[in-house]
Amino acid sequence: MSRIRTRRRRRPNRRIYFWAMTVALLAMIFITANQRTRLNFAENAIGTVLMPFQKAVTSMMEGASKAGDRLFGTPALRREFEEIQAENEKLREENRALQEVVAKEPYLKNEYRLLTETEYELMPAIVTGKESGGLFVRFTIDKGSRHGIKEGDLVVLGTELPDESVVTALVGRIVSVGDRWSQVTGILDETTNLSFKDVRTQHFGVLDGRTGDGLTGYFFDTDADVLIGDSIVTSGLTPTYPADLYIGEIISFETAEHDRMKHIVLDTGVDFSQLYRVMVLKQPEERP
Repeated sequence: MSRIRTRRRRRPNRRIYFWAMTVALLAMIFITANQRTRLNFAENAIGTVLMPFQKAVTSMMEGASKAGDRLFGTPALRREFEEIQAENEKLREENRALQEVVAKEPYLKNEYRLLTETEYELMPAIVTGKESGGLFVRFTIDKGSRHGIKEGDLVVLGTELPDESVVTALVGRIVSVGDRWSQVTGILDETTNLSFKDVRTQHFGVLDGRTGDGLTGYFFDTDADVLIGDSIVTSGLTPTYPADLYIGEIISFETAEHDRMKHIVLDTGVDFSQLYRVMVLKQPEERP
C-alpha cells in the first residue's frame, strides 16, 4: 500500500507580526505627539490674543451681578427697597393732602369770615356728589332733615371781592331732602330765574339764561345805567330769595335793537367748576 503524503503548511513567522505591530504603534505615537504639539502652540496663540477680552467680559459680568444683587439680590436689600417704596408712597399721599388743603384754603378763610361776620343763620356742609358734566349744576350735600334742613333753604358760600370784603354769594337752592343728605339745584340750572338789582344804580332786572359758566339777563328799564364791573345782587322782590345775596358782576352788555333793553352777561361769584364746601342759609319758619 502506498502512503499518501500530505504537505504541512508553513505558519507565518510570529516575529514578523510582532515587529510590524511594534513599528505601526511607534509611528502612531509619533504622529499623535507631533500633532498635539502643534495644537498646543495654536491654542497658546489664541489664548494670548483673547485673554484681555475674556478678562473684560468677566469684569462686566461680575459688575452686573453685583448691581443685580443691590437691586434684587439679598432678602435684606429687597426689604430695604420695599421700605423705601412705602415711604415714598406715604410722602406722595401727604403731598396730595397738602395740595388739597392749599387749594381749599380760600374756601376755609372766606367761610370763617362769613360765619363770624354775617347776620344769617348758616350751616356748613360738604359737597358729596354731583350730576355728570364739568360744572356743579346739580349736586348733593351731607346735611339733611336730621340737621334741620328743609326744601327751599338756600345754599351760599363766602366770596371775596376786589376790595377784600367777603360777601354771601348765592350758589343754589335745596330741592329735595333726605335724612342725612340734600339735593341742590345751582343758579346755573337753566330752569332758574333770578330777579336782581344793580348795587350801584339800584336798577332791577331778571337773569333767565346761561352761557358757559355765566348767566345772562336784562334790565327792565331801557334807560338803565350799566357799566362793566357793576355788582349784581338778589332784588328781594320774590320770597324765594332774600335781598342782597351776591350773584356776580357784569362782564359785558348790549342794547338789543328789537326791545331796546340792556342785555347783560354776568360772571358769577362762585366757581362752579370746583365746589368742596358750602353753607346752607336756613329760611325763617313761616308764620301762620
